[in-house]
Amino acid sequence: MFIFKKIFDYFFGSPNYNIDQHWENQSKKRGLKSVMFWCEGYNPMADRVEKKEIVKCLGVIKRKKILDVGCGIGRLSKFLAYKGAFVTGIDIAPMVKRAKKENRHKNIDYKPISIFEIDLPPSSFDFVLSVATISPIANTDKKLLKIFGNISKTLKSGGLFLCIEPFHKHVLRRPCSKSVEEIIKLAGKFNLKLVYKGGILNFISRIAIENIKKMNIPILSRKFFLKKIFYAGESVLKIPFLQILLSDYKVITFKKLK
Repeated sequence: MFIFKKIFDYFFGSPNYNIDQHWENQSKKRGLKSVMFWCEGYNPMADRVEKKEIVKCLGVIKRKKILDVGCGIGRLSKFLAYKGAFVTGIDIAPMVKRAKKENRHKNIDYKPISIFEIDLPPSSFDFVLSVATISPIANTDKKLLKIFGNISKTLKSGGLFLCIEPFHKHVLRRPCSKSVEEIIKLAGKFNLKLVYKGGILNFISRIAIENIKKMNIPILSRKFFLKKIFYAGESVLKIPFLQILLSDYKVITFKKLK
């Protein structure tokens, strides 16, 4: 009976934790665990897929000004900077402190700024990027609207807002319990028009990898087999009608209208 309760809670449970304390604790964890998933065998593969999706959605990055909201330890800010972008990364102070130490680059300016209180020049960024930042903290409509308003304000006319977030309403819910359609509608209130919708990170393959690592099955735990499971899951997401259904992270690109 206990195992069925765990499965039910995993898929249908309502997130209930102190958001500020949670991210304060996350900032103390080592490596990618602080900003991604607990399973280190999964994170490097997810990291590569996310970066590939960012390049695909944003296009030409060189010499563009990019705001990385919720930059964490700076893994994506540094990636973008190496591609020639000028990046401003914002997050809570403990994350920014680590980013400055672990992922420094001459093209990056890390700032301890809340996504709810962005005090940056209006219309100053070509792109705004949010990866797993909005969904863990916007637990009310008021907070969500505040975020979209701030992002729209900092974005240039014609600029792109790329959102790679685990938005779910009924299963696998995070604090921001919204469907993709609801997110698109709310963003539209701030002159942000949908230009692309997709999904990455098949949650079924992630669950399989996490449990294989937990059970420590010697053969299946090898990198070769973990990669096979991971990329088989991502291949399934290339089927259009399964992409949104089976992806944990939804990829939504908005364009700011003039």
